[in-house]
Amino acid sequence: MFHILNGDAVATPFVKSGIAGEFAIWRELHCQGPTVLQISTEEFSDKRKLFLKSYLDIDQDFFDEHTQSQLALISGQIEKEVTLWFEYDLFCQINMMVAINLLEQINPDCTIYLITVGKSLEHSDWITLAQVTPEEWPQLYQHKRFLDENAIHFMKMAWKIYCSNDHRDFDTLLADCPPAYKYFPQAIENHFRRFPSRMDLLTDIQRFIFQNLSKNEFTRENLLIRLLLKHFHFYGYGDLQYQAILKSLQHFIELTSEGYRLKKPFVGQIEASDCQYLPTMIYGGQSNKSRFTEDFIAPEF
Repeated sequence: MFHILNGDAVATPFVKSGIAGEFAIWRELHCQGPTVLQISTEEFSDKRKLFLKSYLDIDQDFFDEHTQSQLALISGQIEKEVTLWFEYDLFCQINMMVAINLLEQINPDCTIYLITVGKSLEHSDWITLAQVTPEEWPQLYQHKRFLDENAIHFMKMAWKIYCSNDHRDFDTLLADCPPAYKYFPQAIENHFRRFPSRMDLLTDIQRFIFQNLSKNEFTRENLLIRLLLKHFHFYGYGDLQYQAILKSLQHFIELTSEGYRLKKPFVGQIEASDCQYLPTMIYGGQSNKSRFTEDFIAPEF
């Protein structure tokens, strides 16, 4: 059995668990930036390198050494059975979708099992794999889900939609989501909330930032990022991503020695003349400037 782990933080408990098999670590964030259908290609890696350099200042040599090397390990593995270990949040669910499609593209005969953690009767709150003890890992492994032909086909269609320029097609697809992907529909709904609202032209994260900064003259950077990590745990973003989001709003906010502050008062929405300065982000094949949240989700009254 070959294993794909969702991050470096879980490598140690996985090894301590005693579960047999080699493993690779998925070190990418496909929930942001452009993608193309064929994953194990130069076009795909070139797009990812350019995006990660421009958005997170990740050096291409670092990408090759830490990320591409793991993808090469996955692409070159000869095991006929693979178990994927992922979590409930958007970050993980999109990576899970990419991993399933990569395996299907390089070896259509591969047998894939899936383990996802999030809510369970044993835990009162949302959990991650890093919170699972080494003694609990074998229990999760015993309950891994086999991904049958229907489940694989579903993720192939999901990946096709994600790489397209119209994510509204998810609505029809999710009506028949296989039980193995119990966290995927909610993850896609959260994805839709990364598009701006018609009401104020802001995304959920941007609105949260402006609202919190309007409460105080200054907000320390580490405090603001902790608030974002806690409030938007279902996105699964890390510090680097939130720092990049804050940087992308530099027309509206500034970082001083005392913390972040608004450059202009925020009273529920930004001025129309400032909308042009809101950042653009590509999600797979669709720009966040091409649709509104309400195009995907009915407005709440």
